Amino acid sequence: MIEPADHQAPVTAYFEDDAPFWRTVYEAEGVFSDIHRERAKRASGVVDGLLLGPGARVLEVGCGAGLNAVELARRGFLVEATDSTPAMIELTRETARSAGVADRLAAHLADVHDLGYQPAAFDLVVALGVIPWLHDPFRALQEMARVTRPGGYLVLNTDNRARLNHLLDPYHNPALAPIRRLLRRLPRETVKTVTTWNRRFDAQLRQAGFNKLRGFTFGFGPFTFRGRPVLDEERGVELNARLQALADEGVPILRSTGAQYLVLAQRKV
Repeated sequence: MIEPADHQAPVTAYFEDDAPFWRTVYEAEGVFSDIHRERAKRASGVVDGLLLGPGARVLEVGCGAGLNAVELARRGFLVEATDSTPAMIELTRETARSAGVADRLAAHLADVHDLGYQPAAFDLVVALGVIPWLHDPFRALQEMARVTRPGGYLVLNTDNRARLNHLLDPYHNPALAPIRRLLRRLPRETVKTVTTWNRRFDAQLRQAGFNKLRGFTFGFGPFTFRGRPVLDEERGVELNARLQALADEGVPILRSTGAQYLVLAQRKV
């Protein structure tokens, strides 16, 4: 059993080994990549809607290969990009140099549970694909609140526990978790993401010092039964697109059962 204090070590090792994959995931085919592209697109739209001026200070937590950090720097922001994985920091620096934004983008190793920046240092904090990998998400939220100026913004996502593809698979349905633990028939993973109920996460945001301004789910798939794929990639991509269109129209159930939950919040004044 991995103790909480040691949780991030295997996660860091996992991303260190797979760092090149996270550079190419946005260019690959399939539902997984489609959902990640959609996350980047929607997060960028949310940031653009804030109308922050050039020179705004932005912190990206969990910068990965640096693709989103570069997009933030291209908007004229002064970006601090952090990650707990050395390979990701090197990729981010390389991506920034290739994009010609290294003068506006600095990348540093940091732990989201203890960022090391001064209080109220940033106008915006972005954390995409971070919360699901943490052993103490609430502590991370408190730390992000600490470094966000009063009235500043936070854009981040979680993995939705009520995601449709899990609700339809008995191997993943959260209501059946006690039975799965009893039977112990599912393989155990050393490194895995943690899903969160959206309302519970909203409550944690409030407790950490943020007011939620917007929140929505997106991403449908990949669909499985007993952990095995039930659709090929082409059909999975098509189904994801159809379900997402319905979710965006506000269709009940679908509007709240996307795989990821993207939130815009504001630091309390």
